[in-house]
Amino acid sequence: MFTTDSFMRRVRVSIITTLSVRITEASVSYNTDPEAVCSRTDHNGGMMNKAEEEKLREVLLHSEKPSEYFEELRNNGILEKEYPVLAALVGVEQNPKYHPEGDVFTHTMLVLDAAASLRDKARDPLAFMLAALLHDTGKACKTTNENGRIRSIGHENVSADLADRFLRDSGFESQRKTAVNLTKLHMRPNMLAKDHSRVRATNKLFAEALDPEDLILLAEADRGGRTDAADFTPNRTFLNDRYRMYREKTEDKP
Repeated sequence: MFTTDSFMRRVRVSIITTLSVRITEASVSYNTDPEAVCSRTDHNGGMMNKAEEEKLREVLLHSEKPSEYFEELRNNGILEKEYPVLAALVGVEQNPKYHPEGDVFTHTMLVLDAAASLRDKARDPLAFMLAALLHDTGKACKTTNENGRIRSIGHENVSADLADRFLRDSGFESQRKTAVNLTKLHMRPNMLAKDHSRVRATNKLFAEALDPEDLILLAEADRGGRTDAADFTPNRTFLNDRYRMYREKTEDKP
């Protein structure tokens, strides 16, 4: 594994190279307005090239703090071009009761770093990290503020659609189905654990999940994406116990 310092030195060199290559594009304006991002049929108006794909793969699989890469892109004005679906999250507000960390982009970066600390436990580390990166992209499309009440109802379904578009264009076809499935279901584990839902509800969730174990890990990363993150142990215990019950039930079937 790369240390954070050595990895980020390599990232900064890469970003400087990218800037020099794209200096002639300075007059081009990239639309990261949420409405524009949500209505696109692809993630950025074109296919991700091989170098960009490999860069993203390296960051997600080897960086101790992947957020630093995306913050560098943002600070250097590249995020809007490379990842408009992420740039659209900057400034998208969240309910401070549940997300005191700030806007959706900030939350996403915290989740991404939390996911990196869990990545070695994942059955499909790359699909897991891609889901962490894209899990809340739909909030750019679904967030409303009605008299101070901030909500993002149904954002997980839009996030799954945006993740599907992004991954179709980005060279991650073998991870696409799992990452999209994780994205779509990411809210439900913590909701079910909070409510101590019935076995029928958790069985339904695990039956829908392509990889229930990585879904539980994503729920832990999502919980960790807050500045006041609570101990995940009770949720982990509940979800692991219910998954064990689900496996026992399904394995007993003839």
